[in-house]
Amino acid sequence: MARTEAQARAMYNTWLARHGGQHSRGSNHHHEDDGRFRAFWDHLRFIDAHNSRAGAHGFRLGLNRFADLTNAEFRAAYLGTRPRNNGVFTGRCGTSLDHGVVAVGYGTDEDGKDYWLVRNSWGPDWGEAGYIRMARNVTSRAGKCGIAMEVSYPVKTGPNPTPPEPEEDATCDRYSSCPAGSSCCCNYRVRNFCLVWGCCPAEGATCCKDHATCCPKDHPVCNVSSRTCAKARNSPDTVDAMTRFPAKRQWPPSLAEQIVSSVFFQ
Repeated sequence: MARTEAQARAMYNTWLARHGGQHSRGSNHHHEDDGRFRAFWDHLRFIDAHNSRAGAHGFRLGLNRFADLTNAEFRAAYLGTRPRNNGVFTGRCGTSLDHGVVAVGYGTDEDGKDYWLVRNSWGPDWGEAGYIRMARNVTSRAGKCGIAMEVSYPVKTGPNPTPPEPEEDATCDRYSSCPAGSSCCCNYRVRNFCLVWGCCPAEGATCCKDHATCCPKDHPVCNVSSRTCAKARNSPDTVDAMTRFPAKRQWPPSLAEQIVSSVFFQ
């Protein structure tokens, strides 16, 4: 059953609330021009007629932000003024190209129809969240709606860039190391021998005497009592001290080392 003018105007007002103000023409805004409504109603009648037999077509049409334009105002090479909604597009269209899109993939739907997945530039309200599935493997060499006529794609002509060399760990001793970009700090020392190493999460850091914190190289002066780091001695420019974390070991630690580590890192 065809919609009455009152029903069409109600839909037009709802459409305006969502899309209004996007197609200003001359001195009169389009919602003041009855011609905009007439164009909208023409498209609505076409959409209703198509969707009444959507099962036979295999896809449905819907309203988008261009639904108040006449064919003369907006002649799209792919879909004309028919706003796409869902399904694989197999309908009629021309090959007079005046709009660029991006083919981002391909596939086959549940009915066995091959398609190109195409991204348009009209926003997420158009088509299937901004995309359309165009029929693929058609008989025309130009492709559906001329999709294969003026194809461009990037071509790689140079060698691949050289990958950066992996950064080496900071070596604390023959058995301990810290990740690249960090500094080794001794957490427990007997005479001149460090039993337990820790890591400061900064390169070139100062290891504080509390054996638990450290300072970055731009604030190298430790204040153990306040757990801060100063830019210089007695400088008011301070930052919070950083907490060390355990260094990596290449062999299992001894029982004594486990006890010491539990004291300093728990």
